[in-house]
Amino acid sequence: MNSRMTIFELVDAKVAAEAKIYRDAFDLGRYAGEAVTRTQYDSVANALGDAEAKKVQANDMQNAAQNLREELLTKTLEVNQAFDEAKSKRQEALEAAVDPKDVSTGELIQAALAGSEELTSLVDLALSVDKEDAVLLALRVARQNNLEDVEAHIRTVRPDLDEICGELDYIDELPDNNPDDVEARFESIAAAVPSKESLLRSMG
Repeated sequence: MNSRMTIFELVDAKVAAEAKIYRDAFDLGRYAGEAVTRTQYDSVANALGDAEAKKVQANDMQNAAQNLREELLTKTLEVNQAFDEAKSKRQEALEAAVDPKDVSTGELIQAALAGSEELTSLVDLALSVDKEDAVLLALRVARQNNLEDVEAHIRTVRPDLDEICGELDYIDELPDNNPDDVEARFESIAAAVPSKESLLRSMG
């Protein structure tokens, strides 16, 4: 996945990839039938009869379906791992975009000790003189100290920072990638391997 995509685009891409995997899981029987063709069992039918040949074929189809399902689980784990890596890179890029690069120790102390009203005044002053790092410093202090009114003010007057903060907030709400949870979700959603009986019925 491309870490230049927004987190919302990354999530949409992951959801689409997983949806395709789950759709494929519902077609396990068909895919297994394509992998195991009837002509492979002509010799068994000649030796043991058509009924026994179908049983052998159904058994092999079930094994093929099981292997295909395991491949789909592997793909699901890979999709989630790729998403997690892209999410981390996106988060790093967003945090770098709002990281103040050139602030003095005095400015750090002043911002850290400022109350909501004072910090808001500092933001307005910084905006009036186009001092980007001071705005970013105020934003960092506001987010770290839960000064929601100050953060809201900055995000209102700077829509670009609002978009970045919105993505960062959304990333914070996303669960960490846990392969066990991914596998459990796959098992609860993906269709099960068809039974030998259902495969036999499908052969007529």
